Amino acid sequence: DQVAQRGSATIVAEMQRLEQIFSVYRHDSEISRWRVGEIDDISSELNEVLALAHRWHAESHGAFNPASGVLTAVWQHAVTTRIHPTESDLATAAAAIADLPYRVVDGRVERTGDCSSIDLNAIAKGWIADRAAAHAFGTLPLTALTVNAGGDLLQRGDASMLVGVENPHRPYDNEKPLDKVRIRDAGLATSGSARRPITVGATKHSHVVDPRTGAPVDTIASISVVAADAVEADVLATVLGVTAGTDLAAALELAEAHAAACLIVTSDRLVYTNERWRDLRPG
Repeated sequence: DQVAQRGSATIVAEMQRLEQIFSVYRHDSEISRWRVGEIDDISSELNEVLALAHRWHAESHGAFNPASGVLTAVWQHAVTTRIHPTESDLATAAAAIADLPYRVVDGRVERTGDCSSIDLNAIAKGWIADRAAAHAFGTLPLTALTVNAGGDLLQRGDASMLVGVENPHRPYDNEKPLDKVRIRDAGLATSGSARRPITVGATKHSHVVDPRTGAPVDTIASISVVAADAVEADVLATVLGVTAGTDLAAALELAEAHAAACLIVTSDRLVYTNERWRDLRPG
């Protein structure tokens, strides 16, 4: 019990330390100061995640984009004015972030433009879960642990965990899970439109926006991904969800290419899974 309590405290302390680096809601965080050009020399942690985001942006052909804060601002303005942005407005905003405002040279991040819209939330949470777990294993005699970082799950060690996936069409605490999988030494993340919708006038949209077009991904209710670690599950949930918005078959092929299990629920209540997901179901 004492080791477990120390493990929990160690993980929380490490996550709080990393929050000081990655939180875009804290004006004094490292990323906030870097985004506005206050600092150029950044920590190894921030450099690593910025470089990872840069790689995923390239590999996903823009389906993952850490500069999508530009599009978030467009839609927040629409919510305030109750006026939908035009296709031209969205196309212009999407084109503005097609190339990232920073580059990676010999492993080091270099700012090349206005980075004020860079937001690593779609990748940092999973990365932090992985890093906190590794830190706990490296400092304490643990055999297994689970980290739940606001829905991003990581299971490590000599144990497995049965996870229920929320029904995005009935996102209630007392509702039966839509599906269940058992994970071991892996990460699981879910992305979708069940919560925090964008409401413009009387119309609700998914808060997940395709960075390539600026349009909300309204055809996908949720996507859950199991991958080797939490950060890959986190990123793939975004990439596969955006891809599935226009091409379900391509999303399933991409999951297979990354050896990931996935479950996709469409807005019209259809459910798609790959064989890897089905293999994780209990019984």
